[in-house]
Amino acid sequence: MKQKETENPKETQEPKETQEPKETQEPKETQEPKETQEQKETQEQKETQEQKETQEQKEMEEQKEREEQKEMDTHTQTHMQKQS
Repeated sequence: MKQKETENPKETQEPKETQEPKETQEPKETQEPKETQEQKETQEQKETQEQKETQEQKEMEEQKEREEQKEMDTHTQTHMQKQS
């Protein structure tokens, strides 16, 4: 009888083996799409943020250039007027 009792705990320990595949099967699969979804969202956010920034920068630079051009024009105009 005693032998059977020591055999029994082994049997209750065994389910570890059936648990293992469960662990590898774990929500890894369901987690991955979630991660890619999150990555996609942050990627899209990042892109729109970057686009916004470059758009603003572009506009600022263009405005600056126009103002500089204006100054140059007025400068050349006054210079030409002085000459004539």
